[in-house]
Amino acid sequence: MTSIDPKDARLIEAEGFRDGTQGVDPRTTVKEIDAQFARRKEQENQAAVERIKSLEAQVDTLQRRKEDAERHWADLEFRTEGMPPQIILPLCAVLFAIAAVIGEGIFLAPVMDGFGIADSTFQIVFAAVIVITSSGLFEITKKLYAGHAAKTETAEDYSDDPPPRSRRLAGLIFFGCLTALALTLVFILGWWRAEEMIYAASVQTGSWKEFLANNPVLTRAVVVLLTTALPMFVAITFEWGLNGLHLAWEWRKSQAVYRRITKRLAQTQKSLEQENESKDSRKRALEQMGEEWKQAYLQNHDLGQKIGAWKLPWWRVVLKICAVLLMVLTLCLVLDPVFAQYIVSGGMRCLLYACLTLGVGVLYAAHAIRVWDRPTAKQLYEQKATIFRSESLPEPKSVVASPPSPIEGNGRPSDGESERSVHTAAA
Repeated sequence: MTSIDPKDARLIEAEGFRDGTQGVDPRTTVKEIDAQFARRKEQENQAAVERIKSLEAQVDTLQRRKEDAERHWADLEFRTEGMPPQIILPLCAVLFAIAAVIGEGIFLAPVMDGFGIADSTFQIVFAAVIVITSSGLFEITKKLYAGHAAKTETAEDYSDDPPPRSRRLAGLIFFGCLTALALTLVFILGWWRAEEMIYAASVQTGSWKEFLANNPVLTRAVVVLLTTALPMFVAITFEWGLNGLHLAWEWRKSQAVYRRITKRLAQTQKSLEQENESKDSRKRALEQMGEEWKQAYLQNHDLGQKIGAWKLPWWRVVLKICAVLLMVLTLCLVLDPVFAQYIVSGGMRCLLYACLTLGVGVLYAAHAIRVWDRPTAKQLYEQKATIFRSESLPEPKSVVASPPSPIEGNGRPSDGESERSVHTAAA
């Protein structure tokens, strides 16, 4: 909010009083005040426009970001049917998939003896790597097949010229080969593990040997199915759990982004409204300030016309100069004991005091005479005379010169307006 500087207002009053005493046309200064405040309003308006444009750009950007975040969040809510997606169940699925990889690695670890790996830890690690590779190959094959099917349906639905049948057949054969490779790998590992178990039981004694010897087909089927099903379980379960966790994370992140952008948008819009209101308020304040300055100028211009320029008597200037000389001399006498420690000669100290007093006195006298002869607007305003009025006393003759005729339409009294009991005294 623009405020009036008391110093500037005081200077306007002093200039108005001085122009009134000198008979200057006030309309020129009033036009200058109007031009000055018009320039200040233009500068204020330009600065406000820059701030408003910046806030409007921020509002547009935040509005677009809010719409994008709202669409993304609405899509996620459609996928979750308006309910917050689960976190615990997908997390458990991921943990179960990791546990299945560890268990499959432990189950296939003895097979690694055939590859020359004797350390049990390395056996488990290598077996887990094989399981992860098999699961990944199965998952990649499944995804490629799903993507190929989606592209084929899209091409058939939206294209007048669908892809040739030979190309689709080649894609299916390729995907079938990858799937067969993944299943064959885990099948062979399972068969190898079953044969290893049967052989290990054959060199031992006991009921375990008889059971495996009597049921070799069942043993091979169980081990093969187990080693084949676990990588498929890992691939499917891990993908489902990871997708569920990703959906839950995206849902909550999208919700937080939408709320944060909405809050920032509301704050920016509020700042924009406040800036527009502040702009109008500053313009009104500048207009009011301009009127106050013009009224202060015209009022003191009228007062200067009535009172006129009043010059201080000469004896008051001389009295001030003498007072300054006396103060300097007194100060020198008070500090004489201090100076006596450095300047022993009394005559030298008297000469120093005389030079100091005379120098300061001449400088102040030059300043006082200049102010007395050519006072500034502020000095003239401060030393203006005062009009004392009394209803009971007859109207005496004014000691000041009659004021010049006022300018018509500026709010000053007419030539026929009389004053009662005017006594002029020094301010």
